[in-house]
Amino acid sequence: MRDDKRQARMREIEAVAYELLAEQGYDGTSMLAVAKRARASNETLYRWYGDKKGLFASMVRANADAVRAALDHVEPAGLSPLDRLHRLAPVLLGMLLGERAISLNRAAAADATGDLGRAIAEGDARASCPCWPV
Repeated sequence: MRDDKRQARMREIEAVAYELLAEQGYDGTSMLAVAKRARASNETLYRWYGDKKGLFASMVRANADAVRAALDHVEPAGLSPLDRLHRLAPVLLGMLLGERAISLNRAAAADATGDLGRAIAEGDARASCPCWPV
């Protein structure tokens, strides 16, 4: 599978994982349930993500990447600090109060194992955002 198609498919699978997360919480969301709802093989999910923690870590990275991309578009040189703040504030609020960030943080708070909270806190060092909500 070409990388662009694989990335698009991964985003589809992760969208399904968000649905299940909202419905069943972190503990109630299994790789098999994600695979079934996404119409993907369980083997593909384990090959791509490793395990459930890997799937959710990928979701955290995708959110951080989306925020970083949005922030890149609001930092044009030559703007006054106040104008930058006016452009930056909606992006930061969207990151902190966005449906996906809230879902991940709620699920992390309810996860007795602490796995999801650690995945969010780690944010994967390769993709960490200094302003990622923990």
